Amino acid sequence: MENGSFDKILFEKKLDIPWAKLYNIAKEIAQGISYLHESCSPQIIHQDIKPSNVLLDSNLSPKVIDFGLAKVNSGESQFEQTKIKGSRNYMAPEVNQPEQVKLSCKVDVYSFGKMLFDILGSKRNHVEKSGFPGQVWEKYRTDQLDRFILDCGIKEEDKENAKRLAITALLCVEHNPRARPMLSNVVKMLEGKIKLDTPVAPFYPNYYSSESNSMSDSRDY
Repeated sequence: MENGSFDKILFEKKLDIPWAKLYNIAKEIAQGISYLHESCSPQIIHQDIKPSNVLLDSNLSPKVIDFGLAKVNSGESQFEQTKIKGSRNYMAPEVNQPEQVKLSCKVDVYSFGKMLFDILGSKRNHVEKSGFPGQVWEKYRTDQLDRFILDCGIKEEDKENAKRLAITALLCVEHNPRARPMLSNVVKMLEGKIKLDTPVAPFYPNYYSSESNSMSDSRDY
């Protein structure tokens, strides 16, 4: 995997990858996770989807790695878990609930959505992850997303794809797991094959403050 981990490209600018290629990488990652969720038997839930767990080969084709926290789910669509697993910045809110809740493959959908925000913001001169998803939601809610995308360093000719990616990201990070799309539908969204739903206040009311507090702690569990 000659081009190393995806986080080095997104956050350290190891390579200046054109937006169209970044968008294609996002689609290929979604295809890979969708395969784990919907084509493998038994189902595999990664539980630690994040840019540093994606490697890029010489053709910038992504491969999802590090299955150390993965769940092989051979029973029901949901499962119980007593130990918190994942990386805090990408962890679905239901994973970190004080009471025991049943989890599903939608935890990976949430993590992938957070990674889409990383991709969307990667062309900015100053990369600051804290609060960015909330900014995207606010700009979408107030019908300012087009201008915001251009302010993120994305060119006019790439604006529509970037807008599609941003809305898909908002749908993936919906705080209610059942409202999140399956990854196969995420692939179709990014490919423009199905109509995008309308995001509806995807974050918990205290999301902004809790996200800022958690950014200093990206430990794996």
